[in-house]
Amino acid sequence: MRTKMKVRLLIFSMLLNLSGPDAAGLTPVNIADTMDLLLNGQSAGTLRSYLSINKDSAELRSELVTEMVDQNGNTLAANTISERRRFGFDGKLVEAFQEIISPAGKNLWSLSRDQSGWVLVVNAGGVENRRKIDEVHESISSTSEIYKGISDSSIKPGDMWVDSTFELVSGQHFLTKTVCRQVPSEQNNNGWIFTNWCSLYDREERWELDKSGKTVLREAYPFVARKKNGSEVKYGNADLFEALSIKKEKIRFNEKIALHADSMPLDTSAMSLYTRDGKYLILKETPGTCVNREVKPGQFPDSLKRFTMPTPTMQIANKSIKSLSSSLKGKSKNSCELVKTINDYVFRKLTKKNTATFSSALETLNAGFGDCGEHAVLLAALLRAAGVPARVVLGLVYVESRKGYYYHAWVMAHTGEWLFADPAFGVFPAARERIPLIIDDTGEGAVQLTRILGRLKVEHLSR
Repeated sequence: MRTKMKVRLLIFSMLLNLSGPDAAGLTPVNIADTMDLLLNGQSAGTLRSYLSINKDSAELRSELVTEMVDQNGNTLAANTISERRRFGFDGKLVEAFQEIISPAGKNLWSLSRDQSGWVLVVNAGGVENRRKIDEVHESISSTSEIYKGISDSSIKPGDMWVDSTFELVSGQHFLTKTVCRQVPSEQNNNGWIFTNWCSLYDREERWELDKSGKTVLREAYPFVARKKNGSEVKYGNADLFEALSIKKEKIRFNEKIALHADSMPLDTSAMSLYTRDGKYLILKETPGTCVNREVKPGQFPDSLKRFTMPTPTMQIANKSIKSLSSSLKGKSKNSCELVKTINDYVFRKLTKKNTATFSSALETLNAGFGDCGEHAVLLAALLRAAGVPARVVLGLVYVESRKGYYYHAWVMAHTGEWLFADPAFGVFPAARERIPLIIDDTGEGAVQLTRILGRLKVEHLSR
C-alpha cells in the first residue's frame, strides 16, 4: 500500500526564498518560469512560478501540476498544488494561501491578519479550523536583494542571506540560508549558482540561474525542476514511491530492526518505541497478539484520555461517525474484539485509491476511498468514538513483493497496551515489518518526514 507522501511536502523548497531582513523599498522584478519537474530523469509534473516585485508590494505565485497515467496514456488522476504569497511595501508578508486539489477533494490553508493578530485557517475534509499565530516572520527582501545583485553584478561568491520562512501546513517557522557559489565571468559562459538550505529538511540544494536571472535548475530532493527546453515530456512516468523506498531483504525471525542513530533526526513522538544501543536505535518488539486484560473500552487512565478526544481530522462527535462507531461496537466483549472488528470494517469499506490531499475521517467516510492515510485516520476516529485510545502512525512497511520498505500510515490502539492496527492491509495486531517514524494526531506531523527522506538507514541485526 503506497503511503501519502504528498508532493506538496516538497514543493516549498522549490519556491523562491521569501524571507529576509526588514528593509524598506524593494527592487522591481518580474519573472515567470515554467519548468519540468523530474524524478530520476523522468517527468513528475510541471512547475510554474510567477514573481512580481514593485516598489510598494510584491507577490509570488506557484503552481505544481502532476498527473498519473496508465500504460495507454490515459489520465487516471490529476493533482494541482497552488500557492500565493503577498508582501507589503516594507517587504514583510501580508497574507499567504495554499490550495491542493485532487480527485479526493480540496484542501486550503489561509494565513492573514485581522484586528486581533495573525490567523491561520485550514479547510480540510470539509471542516474549517482556525488557529491564532503569535507572530509571523517572513519577508521577500532577501529575494529582492538577490535579484538586484544579479542585475547589477554586485553579488560575490560566498555572499549569504539567512532568513526565516513560515510554513503553512505545520504552522511553524523554519530558518533558511542562501549562499552564492558561482558568478558569471568573462572567461566562461556560466550563469549564477546558489545553494539553499532550510532547517525543515536540513540539506543543501542547488539553484542555478542564467546570466539574466532566469532559473534553469532547482533541486528539491528527490526532485529536480529544470527549465523547459521545448521538447515534449510525458507525465506519469516517474514513481515517487520507488524512488523513496529502501530496498532490503525480508527480516528473519531471529533479527531485529535498527536505524542508524546518526543518519536521521528521529521525531521525538516516536522515540519511546526505540532503545538506543551505540550508533543504533533498536525498534522495540511490538506484540503480535492481543491479550484480553479485561480492560473495557472507556476504562483507561487519565494519561490516555487525550487520545480519545476529537481533532480537526478526527471528528468523533459527528453524528455519522458516532453512529457507525456505536453500531460496530455492537456486542464486542473486550477491546481486542472491538479493534479487530473496526479495523476489518475500514479495510473492507474503503476502496484502495491514492490521493494527494489531506482527508479527514468524515470526508473519507463520505468518499468511500483513500490510500493508507485515509484508512488510518478513519480507523483512529472510529476507535476514539468507541472509547478506545488511538493514534495515527507514519513510517515504513515492508512489501515482500518489492523487497523493500515503503512509506506508509497505520494506527496504534490501546487495548491495555499499545498495539499496531493496519486497516490498509486489514491486519490486527500488525507487529513485525513496520517501522514507526512519527506519531501524528493532528495531520501536521507529516511535514516532518522531509527531514528523513533520503537519509534513513535500516539494518537487520542478529539478536
